[in-house]
Parts: sequence; structure tokens; C-alpha cells
Amino acid sequence: MVLKVFEIETVPEKFDTELFLDSMLGLQFMLIHRFKESRSFIVSEDCRIGERLSYAVLGMRLKNLQNYELQVQNPKALIAFDTRDIKEKECPILDNIHRVLEGSSSDLILSFVPSSERDIRTLKEQVEELASSDKIRISKNFGDKRFGEDSGSAQSELYYDSGRRRVTLAVLNNLNDIIVKNGVGYRSNLILTDGDNSSLENYLLSKMLVLGEKKLRSSTLKEIWNEVRNCDSFPISYRNAEFLINFPEKTRRLKVINTEINKDSKNTDSISLGSYVEGSVREDSKEIKIDPSTLNLGTLITGLPGTGKTFAAMNILDQLKGSGSHITIIAPTEEWGAFANKIGIRVLKFHDEDFKINFFRCENTRNKEKFYENLAMLLAHASNAGPYKNSMEKCLLSAFSKIYSETLDPDPNYVYEKIEEMIIENHGKRNNTGVRYSKHGENIRAALQNLRLILLKPQFAYNDGLELFKIIREGMVFDISGISNSMKPFFYALTLNQIYSFADLTDEKGNDELRMVICLEEAQLIFDSDEQSAAMLDLRQRIQDFRKKGIGVMLITHSVTDINLRIRRLCQNKVYFRQSADSVKYAANDLIFEGSETEELEERLKMLEYRICVVNYVSSEDKIKKPEKSLFLKIPEYFLKKEDSNPKTHEVINRKITRINLIKDKEYFKGIQTPIEIKYLGEPIMSVFADENGQILIENLLEQKKYKMVIPGKTKKSTRIFDFYGGCRIDIDMGEQERENSFRD
Repeated sequence: MVLKVFEIETVPEKFDTELFLDSMLGLQFMLIHRFKESRSFIVSEDCRIGERLSYAVLGMRLKNLQNYELQVQNPKALIAFDTRDIKEKECPILDNIHRVLEGSSSDLILSFVPSSERDIRTLKEQVEELASSDKIRISKNFGDKRFGEDSGSAQSELYYDSGRRRVTLAVLNNLNDIIVKNGVGYRSNLILTDGDNSSLENYLLSKMLVLGEKKLRSSTLKEIWNEVRNCDSFPISYRNAEFLINFPEKTRRLKVINTEINKDSKNTDSISLGSYVEGSVREDSKEIKIDPSTLNLGTLITGLPGTGKTFAAMNILDQLKGSGSHITIIAPTEEWGAFANKIGIRVLKFHDEDFKINFFRCENTRNKEKFYENLAMLLAHASNAGPYKNSMEKCLLSAFSKIYSETLDPDPNYVYEKIEEMIIENHGKRNNTGVRYSKHGENIRAALQNLRLILLKPQFAYNDGLELFKIIREGMVFDISGISNSMKPFFYALTLNQIYSFADLTDEKGNDELRMVICLEEAQLIFDSDEQSAAMLDLRQRIQDFRKKGIGVMLITHSVTDINLRIRRLCQNKVYFRQSADSVKYAANDLIFEGSETEELEERLKMLEYRICVVNYVSSEDKIKKPEKSLFLKIPEYFLKKEDSNPKTHEVINRKITRINLIKDKEYFKGIQTPIEIKYLGEPIMSVFADENGQILIENLLEQKKYKMVIPGKTKKSTRIFDFYGGCRIDIDMGEQERENSFRD
């Protein structure tokens, strides 16, 4: 004989004790309560008891303990009986035992041994005989003797001891219940282990009628198991046994929310979302699948960090490889690089410095007006300019309209210069010492600081390099994990504009097929919940238009409130993981449940385990799409190998030393300690010094990019400014006529 010990990890909030006992199949078992640790265990010879209980009792989970042994000293078995009337039994008789005895060194073992029908009938006869002897006879006459009437008399029986009568009737009812159940019942013992058992015994004496006690010779679970089979005990029915079942308050309670799978579904779709979780607590092997074309209706994946959002998205996208659908991902986390290698698409890491890319390039096949209008809108939104967002967008539009009337592949340096000119034209004024900006101008320039910093990086400073239009078609992960959080919104805006432009060229005949998926991790970086946000209004329209184009947008965020309500309504595929307390009510309102209490659903959403989620999806049958009720699912574990190094196929940026020779009388440079300021895009980037021969060597300047060198004079008017290009060798004649009012910021 091998005993199996299972620890009780979770139980449903509404615990069905009858179903619990039915799952025991009338076999011997023990229930152990350890008050010191607030833990409970089930002991059985049946190795499948854990699996059976987990399946039958929704929300009950057991952990199989290997080689668990409980050593006891001087155990004592109490033969006890619950004398309460059935009408009084609204809660377990040991309801508060864990709260009262928490921390006690005693253990309580409830032993349940199957009873035999013959023993039950023999005991019933004895109890009936005892009950029949506990009575007296009284006579009552009928009629009124005063008028000579005598209608007769009758005799009746009354118990003279009401307390004894109550116990006897309770015992008889209990035995009759067992007989009605074909003799199925248990002989029960309450076993107190060594420790502070006086308090435990006193508690039990106050709750139950103890008919006797016996010292056991056992010291292990196996010995107790064998000894109680022959131990004196009192048989109890299922109904009475139910009121002995109780678990510690610290055992986790799960809310069970009933859901139902659409049985009419043919389940022939190709993308598996995960396996069904019955009642939100019990895993099933049935997979829930969708047709790829339903992704065109928009997908929102949301949940707290570490709940499985990214793996859910990867699981869906992985199943699309080889289908011909373009997969484009903007990812702020490194794990997407490993995912790209797994499914065979490229990764572009924006924090690498060995490639060139021009975010301002507009392909010949694109609508240039739409391209730069979207770019202005996204940049203004990413800038966090607050009330100056509209003013910034107007300046950007003015600059872009002039730029793209001249070329579709502008130099980023030239783009920024034009933006600066438009800011000055609309919100500034030049004077003899530089430019004085209005409040709007100052704030717009400050909000564009991050764009300026991007263009200072060599990989984004040139108008040649990678063709984004081509690599988006091939499938790409744009990795911005190495970018600071303040810069990420700008990279989202610049990259998303290129993706939008690619998508805009797609025809509108893709309603029943999936041509492209645009996945945006941490989408709140570019799309906030502002009702009047231009980027949000644009996204609303795109989700509707993309359906016809066969393009699916997949948004991943930490909270449902990160995304505007109207966007959430448009996204007809929702995958909601564990939610924070302040946003859970909004998540519950987005889902479709029938007959479920809102409070129960909200409580469950706050407590969802890792990889468990609620899915609201759309099914497709014969190209007819229809919404389904929300279900609880468990997404599969998604395994990623360590990211391999991506082959470098980009143009490597070479850097040359910039050599500047200032021509002047050599005496001019002796002892000169005044720093010479180098500016790029109007911003000081470094200070250098000329040697005694007027030579200046500067490393790490961008080749063929225009810089300004500010050589201070004795007065502001004598300050000289010269233009030069990085990576070149140049002579500057200091003897040229000084230029007045040449100082420019």
C-alpha cells in the first residue's frame, strides 16, 4: 500500500462539499489540518484522487507531494457526532477552527472509513430499542364528566428526557440517511496529534458530542491509516460528513465564472488562441481557434507586466509564418529579436550604429501629401507638446510642404533646418543678436528636442541607406529596446509613418484574407487615451479601413485605460490578462458574459494567474463573421532560444577625422585658451581648441554634414561663424573681413 498525499492549494469560493465527497467514490481518505502552517492535506490510496477532484470541483487544485510524512506522538482518536438538526446546519461545524487555533502546534486528522450496511442496520436496531425504552404512557379522557358525558379515553407516549430524545432522533436520522444511500457512509474519527492538543480538544468538545476516545499506537500516517480501519467509531451519512469538510481561510479561494463554448463551431480555423479554461479555473484540452481574416477587425492584448501578453502575441504571429502575411512589429523589448530569428524575419535595432536610415524618405509610389501629413501628425503627437501640439503640427506641415515639393528623399539636416525656419517664421523674430521666440516658439523648440537628438545620431543623419518600403514588405521587427523612454515615442512616430505609408498602397479587396499584421508593443507610447488626440482619431479610422485592406492592427498595453474606449470598441478581438484594481471595471465592461455578476468578474480579473486570460473574439464560418461570448483561456508556453547575432547587411558608416587649418599670423594663436564652439542643427555639441599653429583635429563628426564653428572675439560683433563639413580637410582664412551681426543661435 502506497499513500498519496495532496496539498490543497486552492478551493472555489462557493465550495460544493457534496460534490467533494462524491469524488471520493466512497473510498477511505483522511483530511489533515496543520494549524501552525495554515495548510490542509488529503490522504488517499487512490493516485487519481487529485486529478478527479480538480476536474469535478471547479476551482479546486491539489499539489501532489512526494514522500510526505507526518510524524506524530501519542495520537488520540475522538468518537464524535454532530447533534445539530439539519435545518440548523448552514455552515461547517468546524467553520472557525482554523481562525481560533491558528499557530497551534497540534494537528487534526479527520479519518473517513467506509461503513458496512450490516453494521448500520445492527446499530439502527440498537438505537431504536434504546429510544423505545425512553418513554412514559399517559391517558386522556374525552367528554365532560360534569354533565355525565364520557366519550372514551386515549393513551400517548412522551419522552421524559428531551435532551436524550434530541440526540437519539439525530442518531436515527443519520442512520436512516445512510440506509437510504444503500449503506454508503463513513465511520469517522477525529484524531488529535501531539502538541498543544488541550485547546484543540476543548474546541471540539464545545462543538460536537464526543461519545468516546481512544489512544492510538500509531506514529506515522501509514500506521494511523491502518489502525483506524479497526478502531471504534460512529458511522455518519454523507449529509453529516459534509459538515466536517472545511479548509483554512488562508487557502486561496477562486471565483468560478461559468462560460460555455459554442458547440456549433466547426473549429476548422487555423490560428489557436489557447486552451479553454472551464469556469475560469479548470484547464481543458479543447483549443479555441480563429480564422486569420478575423484579425483584420483589430486585436487588443492587455494586462499587467509578467502575465503573458507578449507570448500571446508571439503565439498568434508564429502561426502566420509561411502564410504570405507581412509581419511588422515595433518592439521596445529585446525578446522580439529572438522571435524574429525563430520565424525568419529581419531585425533592425535602432541603437546600432552601423547602418543608415532616412525616416523622411517618401517612395515614388506613395502619395507625398498624405505621407508628410501623417508624419506631421504623428511627430506632433509624440512630442508631448501639450497645448502647443496643434501649433507644432502647423509648423511641421509648412516645412514639409516646401521640402517635398523639391524632393522625395530630403537630407534630414535640411528637414530640420526647414522646421526651424517655420518655427521662426510663425513664432519668432530675428534680431541683431540672434532669434527671439514667443512662448509658443520656445515650447515647440523644446518639444522637438528629442527629434534633434535623433538626427544627431549618424545612422539617422543621411538621406541614403536602407529602403524601409522594401524591408517592411519582407517582414521586420523594429527593435527600440536600446532607446531611452523619452525618445521612444519619436521612434514609434517615425517608424509607424513608414508602415502606414506602405499599408496605404494596399487595395481594398482583402476583407476575407490577412495580408499584413502591424503589432505595436506598449502601444500607449504613441496612442494615449485622449479623446481628441489626432493620432487616436487617425487610428480609429485606420482600424476601420484596414479591415477591407486585409490588415490587422495588434495593440499591446499594460492596462485597458491606456487605450481610448472607442479604440477598444473597434478592436473586436480582445485578450485581457490580469488587470489592476483601478482599471478592472473598464475591462469587465468590455467583455461579453451572460448571467455573471459584475463584481465576481472584476474580482477574477484582478486575480488571473500567469498565462490565464479572458478572450472576446470573432469567429468566421463561410466568410460570415460573428462575435462569440467571452471565454477564459490559457495561452501555450512560448519558448525562445537565445537571440542569435543578426547578419549585418547594412551600410557601415565610416568616420574620418575632420582637419581644420585656421590661417592667421601664428602669434595670434599663442596662448589662446578660449574654446571654439562646434554646433550642429543649431545646438552646441562640443568645444575644441586650436594649437599654436592654428590646427584643429575633431573626431566622430558626421561625414558630409554641415557644421558651424563659432570662434569668439573680444566682442559679440567680432565673433566669427564659419560653415564646414564633417570628415573633410579645410583651410579657413582668418584674415577675411569680419561679418557684422553674424552671430546666430
